[in-house]
Amino acid sequence: TVNGTSIPNTKLVDGEYCFTITSKDTTGEGDHSVPVTTKNVTITITNGSVALVTGDGVLQDGTAVISNLPTGKYNVTEELTTEQEKFITGTVSGSSPVASSTEIEVTKNEGTQIPTASFVNDLKVGSLKITKEVKIGTAEASNLAEPMKLLADGTYTFQVYSNDKATTRATKADGTVIEPVTVEISGGTVVAPAEVTDLLPGDYYVKETAGSNSAVTLDETIYPVTVEAGKTGTAVGDTATAKAVNTLPLGSLKVTKTIRSTTGETIAPNPMPSYPVTIMVTLNGTDYYVQDVDGTLVKADGQAAPSLTVTAGSYLTISSLPYGTYSVTETDPGTVEIEGYSYIDVDGTSHSSANTEVCSITGTAGLVNVYVKDTEWIPQVCKQLNGSNYTGTAFSFTITDRTDATSTYTQTINTATNGTVSFAAIP
Repeated sequence: TVNGTSIPNTKLVDGEYCFTITSKDTTGEGDHSVPVTTKNVTITITNGSVALVTGDGVLQDGTAVISNLPTGKYNVTEELTTEQEKFITGTVSGSSPVASSTEIEVTKNEGTQIPTASFVNDLKVGSLKITKEVKIGTAEASNLAEPMKLLADGTYTFQVYSNDKATTRATKADGTVIEPVTVEISGGTVVAPAEVTDLLPGDYYVKETAGSNSAVTLDETIYPVTVEAGKTGTAVGDTATAKAVNTLPLGSLKVTKTIRSTTGETIAPNPMPSYPVTIMVTLNGTDYYVQDVDGTLVKADGQAAPSLTVTAGSYLTISSLPYGTYSVTETDPGTVEIEGYSYIDVDGTSHSSANTEVCSITGTAGLVNVYVKDTEWIPQVCKQLNGSNYTGTAFSFTITDRTDATSTYTQTINTATNGTVSFAAIP
């Protein structure tokens, strides 16, 4: 039985069980009408079944049979070892209160009705709990403010093993294999630890096997937990127990800013101007803005986009960012005036946004603004029909330098340009 309840398919606990059979009289004293009779029997259980009977008995149909006993009353007592008493209690079938011995009477004409002493061992069981924490960088998630602590949320799966290599799944006292269990973290805190009950006393090994939050690195450590009868061992960091710790790694992002002319020359005014940028990332389906260079995140939903500043010819570094793809967008490109130049965005030569991956290697997002010298010109051409720009068909225009016929510039009008196209800056 387990905790006094009969469990179907429960196997006997392997080991040697010793019994003593002693004659007695009706008062419980020795029966002086016949010589005192004492018999000793050892029953060996292997793989959950009776395998051997030694001593004064023989194995017969899974029981120990003692023959040639004088008639009279006998006490049959089970004698558990100190080790066995750690996880089983010796009881007699039907006895109340619990006893470890019983009385039988041997008569002359028992025939096939051999008096039987039936013993039941009640398994002393314990349980273990599994909990965990997630560290974001070096800080415990539960100690952080939102939304950073929310990045730890998820359901994490654990398996209990019987060996320290975590190759053999452990079983409960009734012999059933322990199924995987889950620990839930919400708001950065464990809200639903896992508990595995009805375990025989002994050493168990806990290992994390999966997690719903792919951003969190699983803990590969195999944690030993000692279960004692009637107690709950906790995989949480107390004496002789363990704690599963997951990590959400952090990385950094570098934003560079370049301003150049249409001819590819770097423009370096003095002082170098600064440009506002917005940085966004999507983590676990939620959009966040990066608020500062320390990597503080704020939810984008209903939140005004915070701006950071990057100086041309230099870079901006943001640390402590969760791994992911970050979108860096210049808040209002071209608003910075540079003497002798005008901002231009033609043919994608200006890059006011960039995506980069933050991982174990610093991600870099390069922003480029292109300016045209005021001595250059930017022609625009259009195709008109009856005085209105015509957008129904694509037309190709070519501008040729009259002083150098090999220098030509070609653009094609299409509907997307609404009938007008600007050529790249032309000397």
